[in-house]
Amino acid sequence: MDLFQWDTEVYFWAGRAWMNGSDPYDLMLLTKMTGKQPLPFVYPPTVLPFLGILSLLPLPIFHLVFLAAKVGALVLLLRCWRRIVGEQASGLVWFAMLGFHGALFSDLGAGNIAVFETLLVWLALEAWIDGQAERFAFLIVLAGQPKLAPLAFIAMLTWHSPRHRRTLAVSIAGLAALMGALVAIAPDTWNRFFSLAAAIDERGLNNQSQAALWRDLMGVATGSIASGKALIPYLLASAAIVLATWVIGYRASGLGKEDRRQAAFLAVLAYALIAPRFKSYAYLILTPVAVEVFETMPSYKIMKYIFLAAGVMPFMPFSEHLPLAIAYLPLGWAAWFWWLLLRREAIAERRAAV
Repeated sequence: MDLFQWDTEVYFWAGRAWMNGSDPYDLMLLTKMTGKQPLPFVYPPTVLPFLGILSLLPLPIFHLVFLAAKVGALVLLLRCWRRIVGEQASGLVWFAMLGFHGALFSDLGAGNIAVFETLLVWLALEAWIDGQAERFAFLIVLAGQPKLAPLAFIAMLTWHSPRHRRTLAVSIAGLAALMGALVAIAPDTWNRFFSLAAAIDERGLNNQSQAALWRDLMGVATGSIASGKALIPYLLASAAIVLATWVIGYRASGLGKEDRRQAAFLAVLAYALIAPRFKSYAYLILTPVAVEVFETMPSYKIMKYIFLAAGVMPFMPFSEHLPLAIAYLPLGWAAWFWWLLLRREAIAERRAAV
């Protein structure tokens, strides 16, 4: 595996395999095509036509086009964050680069699509904050095509928003029809995708998720979360996070735009805490939340510098010798942010009720 843009190369060869009528989920085939052991392609078949067309370019040009598109998406993402965060926006770039173990650097180095996914999700959340339910639903469905996990944000339509019930019903029905049609067209391809995705068991620096943490804590040696004893605590913790977030978010979403903004922050934190697979670059999505916490809660100023300093640890020569717990530090930050915002919203509600 190369040391730079390895995910981009996987996209290229998977697209080339699909264009040739071959199986992009066959690791042996990709090994023959690349002449080396590549990473597996673990993305739904919906992205294959797009990658197939781009794979007609020479590989070096593909890399340049992909990287240029990411830089453009990053500029748009920073603008979106500035509109949402407002007065606290001055620290966004530093938080993106250093926060959560250097999430932005991880994404740029890996050549992943995290910047594109994050841009679509935050554009959708911005639309939700502004009460544009239809636009929110469209962008979330779009964000869920390369990675299915963002589709979970559709649940926010159960909160207060204009025409949210109709939009929720149309979104679920439309998504079910779309996915049903796609699966019916290529059932074998979808089966291979789901089988490959279920077989992957990454942990630590390769998967800083709650599900992976429980597998490590409970000594589950191999296999997916569904096959081990770690499933029960993962589901119980996730259910508690979802319930608390839904209750507070539902109340806050009906109070005004500022409260809806806070509810969106809670939703994105809950998403990071319950996602079964959440890699280092995926934490980029939490950048504006970290800015919000540290810039609006001055009593935690010292923690802000600890948070940013911790971002360089994975890039140090001694990083491989650090304790396993360090790998899950981004998850710990996300849990702490979630608790702080949840408590702040609960206190604000009690004061408003008096």
